[in-house]
Amino acid sequence: MLHTQTPLVYQPGDHVQSRELASISGLLDAEPGIVRLVHEALVASGAKPGTGRDAPTAEQVLRCLIVKQVHDFTYRDLEFHIADSVSFRAFCRFGLADACPSKSSLQRNIKCLPAECLEGINRILVARAITTDVESGRKARVDCTVRSKRWSAADASTACCATSAPVSRQASPGSSALSG
Repeated sequence: MLHTQTPLVYQPGDHVQSRELASISGLLDAEPGIVRLVHEALVASGAKPGTGRDAPTAEQVLRCLIVKQVHDFTYRDLEFHIADSVSFRAFCRFGLADACPSKSSLQRNIKCLPAECLEGINRILVARAITTDVESGRKARVDCTVRSKRWSAADASTACCATSAPVSRQASPGSSALSG
């Protein structure tokens, strides 16, 4: 059962992140097929809509996933920020009086979305980007970085300098590294 009624939510202020979330929200609202894919994936995973304790809706699961990925949150961080931030609560469509899901609930629901569901979402978004001349869809950026912890700017800077210094020494003018 799809829930389409939005609960009473506070409208966040005029901040760059609030505008970014509003833009993403508008895109999701314009593509209802995305929420349908998430709903189908949740039901296929064994979720039984309309029974048991109230769980996040498919739309809320999708929006929580987006917040988690965009901000590189752990599930514990995601739980805190959704409960604490008016902007994230509004984006994820949790009302002011609604209880926010626990980290285990967030993890359980987000992990129910298989790769095929995420690929379907990507296809819908790329098709929209192509039709609105935002993107050609010919190139993909893939990040295969394996990390055991969240990187800070200092970590990234250190890693960048550590790998670029030997490369720049090898590629200096007159170096035989580039000649073939």
